Amino acid sequence: MSMESRAAQQLLVFGQSILLGLSAGLLYDLLRPFRVRAPRATALLDGAYCLAVGGAMFLFLLRRAEGQLRGFVILGALGGRGLVFLRFFGASAPSVGFLGGYAGLFVASFVPASAVGRKFL
Repeated sequence: MSMESRAAQQLLVFGQSILLGLSAGLLYDLLRPFRVRAPRATALLDGAYCLAVGGAMFLFLLRRAEGQLRGFVILGALGGRGLVFLRFFGASAPSVGFLGGYAGLFVASFVPASAVGRKFL
């Protein structure tokens, strides 16, 4: 394998790790309205988030980074996640809250008589 193709492959994996970090940050933002509306489910949602992002990172490291824990992959994922909070969070917060409100109404429409359904309304 030539030096140019190896560097191009590493640059591609770095860009993909930034996208992985962006998607992890956006998933965290999408779960935020549910944490606010249902504080008792915060631990469950955080656990599901950690399992999802940890699993995605594990699979990414196995498949795309050839099973090697490289510094630029971790740096790219952390940088992408940081970009969400620095740049995109201010713009996405109202839309995420808006979607979370509709998701709460959707859940409440299936369980209207339970305490969970009233909690989302």
